[in-house]
Amino acid sequence: MDLRHSMGLDLLEPVTESLMMNFIQDPIREILNRDERSVLAFITVVEGPSYRPLGASMAFFENGDRVGTLSSGCIEADLAVHAEACLTESVSKSVR
Repeated sequence: MDLRHSMGLDLLEPVTESLMMNFIQDPIREILNRDERSVLAFITVVEGPSYRPLGASMAFFENGDRVGTLSSGCIEADLAVHAEACLTESVSKSVR
């Protein structure tokens, strides 16, 4: 028995990969299922501890709806302002 198996890590890996894909795909799937303008935000850099992993995504819709999460709630309101500007100006941007 190897160390990964004895620690149960071999059982967690597929679940973790599956959950990661859901975090990424759910906002994208929602964008594709709606006939509404939207902005897709991703975590592209992580410095220090992070509530969500690199690659996590969140969709912001023109009507104010949001799908996904990028933090424990502290930055979503600020990102919604940036998303609204992206929709208004039809541009993309990087926010740090």
